[in-house]
Amino acid sequence: MAVSKVLQKPSILKIQGSTIRVAHPNIKDNPRYYLRSPIAVGGTAVTISDNAGLADDDWLLFGEIGDSKTEEDDINGAVTRGSSLTVTNTLKFAHDLDTPVTKILERKIKLYGAATSSATGTVITSVGASGVSIQWNRQYTDITIISTDTAYAYYYATFYDGTTESSASDYVLATGVADNVINDQIVSAVDMCDETIGTDTKITRDFLLEQSNKWQDEIAQYVYIDPRDGTKKVKNWPFEEAEDTTSLSATENENTYALSSLSSEIKFDKTNQAIISLRFGFDKMDYIDPSEMDQEYYQDTVRTTVSTQATAGQTTMTLSSTAEMSDAGQFYVGADTITYTSKVDSTGVVSGIPASGTGSITETHAVGASVWQGINPGLPEKYTIYNGSIIFNVPVDTLYVGYKIRIKYYKKLSRFVDFSDTTVIPFYNTLETWLRARIETRKGNEENAKSAYDQFYKQLDTNALSNFSVTTDPMDYYSFGNKDYGYGTSNITGL
Repeated sequence: MAVSKVLQKPSILKIQGSTIRVAHPNIKDNPRYYLRSPIAVGGTAVTISDNAGLADDDWLLFGEIGDSKTEEDDINGAVTRGSSLTVTNTLKFAHDLDTPVTKILERKIKLYGAATSSATGTVITSVGASGVSIQWNRQYTDITIISTDTAYAYYYATFYDGTTESSASDYVLATGVADNVINDQIVSAVDMCDETIGTDTKITRDFLLEQSNKWQDEIAQYVYIDPRDGTKKVKNWPFEEAEDTTSLSATENENTYALSSLSSEIKFDKTNQAIISLRFGFDKMDYIDPSEMDQEYYQDTVRTTVSTQATAGQTTMTLSSTAEMSDAGQFYVGADTITYTSKVDSTGVVSGIPASGTGSITETHAVGASVWQGINPGLPEKYTIYNGSIIFNVPVDTLYVGYKIRIKYYKKLSRFVDFSDTTVIPFYNTLETWLRARIETRKGNEENAKSAYDQFYKQLDTNALSNFSVTTDPMDYYSFGNKDYGYGTSNITGL
């Protein structure tokens, strides 16, 4: 299957019985023109505001998505710069002055059935290799499949332009879209506000998707009062919990490990607030704050690197910097504790290293290998979090290279990119309430918006009370609750 990078990825919104509903591509940012002369039924001559950027065989959409008279047609013949062009097929409907004309890329939908959520699918007979035309005159495209196409466990869709296909949608179980797909809550909220989704209204797909992400942010940023000390803190939820036991491994003489290497993005990557527990190998580590780490362990230490590869028996070694090192003494690199009698800061060369025995170079040290002075590599027992990294109280000794750094933490929730995305938030019914508040606000109905906001925050507080999460102190639990549900006065951030 040829894949075009310019075609959007489709989304299956619903499977109900033998009907599969697919969302239209987002054409909000496509090139858009307007009719400068009305077109009668059966017309082919088109006059638009400016035909710049259009060419023969480009496809155009006449009208707005969801309008019963909206139809597509392609340009027939070369386009001479100006306002005129000709379409191939006679138009089925009359179109008034100022009717929008939008250039489209996606025109058809191909539907596949598959045995598993990762298997390559088979084009279902109901649709065929050429796909079905997008139903631009409706808000969605509904595809009804025949009985022989109902034997698949999963379905997925692609957009098609007659030559190439888009990337595949997410696989959806034949039994239907999961309850936690955000589409159902979005549609319900729009219906309850007596609105429709469209490019010609304030309630666009982009707006609803943006507000769905803000709903998720509002929940992830819930602020509560810690009963132990009366301070305000952001709540960590059970559904944000994650564990990574494989991504980080100890490396020789290294004390710093980036949190960005974890399998999921951490909720607070600059502080310890999102760390539930951290183990080096299987031993639990204790947290200390960054200032204590600096004062107690790294106040008089120097870290540099090998600048030129060193081999066993050499009596000199070139480092990337020696400016902060003592004039003579010892340093650690790899498994070696090396002694020296002099240094030259301008060249980074340390000299007077014994050729053999105590203090000598006993193995090859590659360029970039860590060099420490003033701290002896060992078994890390304490850690801090600073600037997005875990920092141990000692560099890792050679004996412990390869040990896993096991972390339980609170992760950032993935962003929604389409209506077919699912949410891990178990009380997803609050999305409908939140969206009703945002829609009414956008419409200027402040009284309705206030009522919906109050309802949302009451729902949120109720769920916060019933969703306990373990803190960074084992077996210690928080309690939650707001006292004011007034619009604009909740203690939840981001309103």
